[in-house]
Amino acid sequence: MTKQEQFLWIVQTTILANVIASQRDLADKWHQYSGVGVTGLMADAIFASERIPSELSVTEAADDFCGYVLWRDEGTERPELPLWFALG
Repeated sequence: MTKQEQFLWIVQTTILANVIASQRDLADKWHQYSGVGVTGLMADAIFASERIPSELSVTEAADDFCGYVLWRDEGTERPELPLWFALG
């Protein structure tokens, strides 16, 4: 598998696991996990997968990406948008 494929595999699995773990709270967040919401997340993941810096491991890149896009804890500060993703 390429670095890009590994990244997408980790991100997709994390999003699916996040949906399962969030089932009790889905009534208020249904729009985030609808077909359109997940399609948007995966489009962002594909964009990010094409821009992973060579110095980042797949796991580090996936952690950066998922930490930002899946952040939902209003009681904590949102992680910063990874510059490698933002600047593309």
